[in-house]
Amino acid sequence: MGAIYRRAYRLRRATPKWGIEITIPSELVHNDVLKPGDVVDLIYSFDGYILIVPQGVRVDEEFLKRSILQEAVR
Repeated sequence: MGAIYRRAYRLRRATPKWGIEITIPSELVHNDVLKPGDVVDLIYSFDGYILIVPQGVRVDEEFLKRSILQEAVR
């Protein structure tokens, strides 16, 4: 697995018909990882977590459930 980046991105727009639009980081386009028009799979939970992966990538969903830790209460 390559480097993992964590950055804050603002949701651009949300509509009832088409959902939510986001902006992908420019380094993904420059490194030919993802680019506009690519088909991706969304793995999501109703807790608000979304993972975007190239279509066809196998994901261990049970591992993801165990690895997402809740934010500490301040």
